[in-house]
Amino acid sequence: MSNTLKLANLVEYLSSLCDNIKTNISNIEQQELTTAKPHYYRGKYLYMIHPRLSGSKRKKEYIGIDPDKQRIALEPYQRSNQLQEERTKLRQLTDLIIVAETESHRVIGLISHRAREMKLDFPDPHP
Repeated sequence: MSNTLKLANLVEYLSSLCDNIKTNISNIEQQELTTAKPHYYRGKYLYMIHPRLSGSKRKKEYIGIDPDKQRIALEPYQRSNQLQEERTKLRQLTDLIIVAETESHRVIGLISHRAREMKLDFPDPHP
């Protein structure tokens, strides 16, 4: 398999990963999310600490020690973290695609420039 074909397949694969991540992001965004952070008092009493809004105090939401209530309170926080991770992956994959496409155009341009210098009959890469 030629390197050109390998690069095209890689970009196609990265694009499909991006599509899957976009679907995951959309699914996560449709669920309940929170900006509150968990804090355990004495290692077992859960509070959800909400960010400070302009000029007001932070809201502390007492959840308690009940494992079911803790699980329910932590799920939106965990989804919010997962959403951030998915967005980070999407940015990184998008950057890789841009690099692959940019570098392939640069290499094609370099080769066509050298071919013209050598007076070779080489097709214009940018018709």
